[in-house]
Amino acid sequence: MDSYDPLEIVYQLRACIEKSLSSLDTAILDEEKARYRTVIEIIDRFEKLHISIPEDITSEKVNLLKKISTPNEEKRKLTDLANELSSLAKNIKRQLKGMRGSKTTSDRKAPPKGLRITFPDGMVFCENKATDTFVKTIQYAGLKRVSELQSIRALGHPLVSTQKNESAGNVRELDGYYIETRSSTEAKAKHIRDIASNLNIDIMVNIIEK
Repeated sequence: MDSYDPLEIVYQLRACIEKSLSSLDTAILDEEKARYRTVIEIIDRFEKLHISIPEDITSEKVNLLKKISTPNEEKRKLTDLANELSSLAKNIKRQLKGMRGSKTTSDRKAPPKGLRITFPDGMVFCENKATDTFVKTIQYAGLKRVSELQSIRALGHPLVSTQKNESAGNVRELDGYYIETRSSTEAKAKHIRDIASNLNIDIMVNIIEK
């Protein structure tokens, strides 16, 4: 009885839901994703040539982006259920901590948190460590573009820079850029949301329990 963990079933259910959400992401039509990438390439060519982008191309980009990034009803229900399970787990933890003599779960460390990032084109990053997901997301968004966002800072230094922050405890060097990684999972999620907002990328950011 001492080895029984009432939170284990909650964690297992949450893991199953996260797996289902991941499979739903891959269900997005490849044809639409491919067409979206083609439209983006066409727009980039127009911009490089300083030519006005035709209205029908812009409209197609918006429509494709909505199809790719808007979660369907099943996905919304699964996400809501996952959030409810997280709340349930927190309530169980609080109750167990208030029970005298309960050492099984109250003394147990909280499960590590991870990140799950979904781009409009269907690309998903969800590594074992939140830091690895964070770095790969920034790399996919474009190291140079993110380094130009000087307002997004960590430890008083730009989040991504060609200059190393000597006072930073943890940085990740990648392709000549230094990425500040010394932050909580919640802070990393906020940084990604800020980057997406500044770059007009409609991405989904989820914090998950491993």
